[in-house]
Amino acid sequence: MRPLLSVTYFPFTCIAPSLVEVLSFCFHRVVLYRPVGSAPQEGLQPWIDKGLLDIHTPFAEVIDEKALMAELRNWKTWGLLNQDADLAYLKEMGGKIAPVDPVTPKMVSEIKGLSGNDPDKSGNTDLALQLFLHLAQEFDQQSRELQEQLKGVRAQQHALQALFDIGQPEEGRGQVSKEPFFGAKQDVGDFLIENRMAAWNRLFQKDPVELSLLLTDSPSSLAFLLDSVEEKAEVLNFEIPITQPPLDQVQWKDRLEKLFHTLLTKPWNDELQRQTDQAGHQIEAMVHNRENSTTKLADSLASFRWYVVPREGACSLLNRRCGRNRTGDEAEGITNVLVGLVELG
Repeated sequence: MRPLLSVTYFPFTCIAPSLVEVLSFCFHRVVLYRPVGSAPQEGLQPWIDKGLLDIHTPFAEVIDEKALMAELRNWKTWGLLNQDADLAYLKEMGGKIAPVDPVTPKMVSEIKGLSGNDPDKSGNTDLALQLFLHLAQEFDQQSRELQEQLKGVRAQQHALQALFDIGQPEEGRGQVSKEPFFGAKQDVGDFLIENRMAAWNRLFQKDPVELSLLLTDSPSSLAFLLDSVEEKAEVLNFEIPITQPPLDQVQWKDRLEKLFHTLLTKPWNDELQRQTDQAGHQIEAMVHNRENSTTKLADSLASFRWYVVPREGACSLLNRRCGRNRTGDEAEGITNVLVGLVELG
């Protein structure tokens, strides 16, 4: 019997319940890493209770949660009192993750002290990373809430456009506003991407998942991880309906898991690529043959793209891209790493 395959969401520590639902159509377990003292956001508990969403909180036995929460409150207070202030701090900060204890004179000296040092040699690094993850998580949640609100505004705009188009000749339609009031969905992963990846990687390396794929909905995060990797190949590209299908119609789920398990554990070669292409066509046929009397297949889709990096595990790849001079502790039998991007239509 094969061990249970997981998909690990990166580099964020919060995930939209709607995305978890989509992932449930393809996977039996989704792994989400969280900083110490961080409760799952509203809407995730049903997926946790079902056993689909697996929350990992590394450093829980190492970090003093009360001390962490106190430092987090200090940081937020300092941020509110020092908005657009202390250019000396910002200059010294550069692209680095801030140290613990936001007291300005001490802050600059600590940043200088951390600059260029091996993170493992700094006693404050783990706590500083936890603080960064908490602040990034709050930023991500607020950004996604705002995007959902803007999505509603865009829907209202399109409805208003349709009203103006009523009775208009064909050539005059759509002239009220050719461009939407708000642009396309923004990639929150593009903000402080190197810091995000470094901090999230520390969580992953502390408690790596034995048999897992890496998946993100951030194109910037995918690019950060793979753009400089010379040997990689796109192995799978498919779409599935976002609408909830009956369980007996998700025929591609077990086929996908079998394929991913093979890609993780077998040497990458021409024969495996041929088998993967064949399986991809079979999965595509399963999706398009699914009958759904209430929703058209083309109405709302989630697209997946998967890449294989041969002869390397997830721990090693992440450490290499995050500048850590460690190979990582790979699970026995893992031959390749699979990295995917999901985009909701």
